[in-house]
Amino acid sequence: MHADERTQRVGIAHAGLNATAAVASALSYLTRRRGWSPAAAALTGVAAGALSAGGVLGGHMSLVRKYASHDRPSDSEGVTKGRFDG
Repeated sequence: MHADERTQRVGIAHAGLNATAAVASALSYLTRRRGWSPAAAALTGVAAGALSAGGVLGGHMSLVRKYASHDRPSDSEGVTKGRFDG
């Protein structure tokens, strides 16, 4: 399936944020194995933030950009025109 350039950029950011979340979670786990530390808590915060932002972008790709969807794409403002909009 081929995506347009804007959707590809969103997809790259989505993948990067998910990878960041995975790495930060793994580092947090390894740090916490030695006991609680501020670094481990900070890594958990980074992981949670990256995972949240990645989820927002993933939702944007599927719900607004309609990538890998059978629905028609939204217009440039993210609003699908209805049958009464002309």
